[in-house]
Amino acid sequence: NKTFLGFFGGIILTIILSFIFNYYFKIFNLGSFIIFNLLIILSSFLGDIYESYYKRISFIKDSSFFLPGHGGLFDRLDSFLMAIIFYLIFNLLV
Repeated sequence: NKTFLGFFGGIILTIILSFIFNYYFKIFNLGSFIIFNLLIILSSFLGDIYESYYKRISFIKDSSFFLPGHGGLFDRLDSFLMAIIFYLIFNLLV
């Protein structure tokens, strides 16, 4: 349930913040805006699932003890790390 709650919460937060930033800074046109949002949402989710998968097959509960009870530091950054890779690729192609 946490995965789906995080996924839908991430979608809503991403769309709201994207609209605000794009409104003030005029970064993207509508087509690029939609593609960018979909790319960031999906890559963030895949980053989280990918990292969770490897933690499960390695029988690791926390990836570090820096943030106890939160899955570790890498668990806090997994979505961001995957999204930044796809952001850079998108930035190079557009």
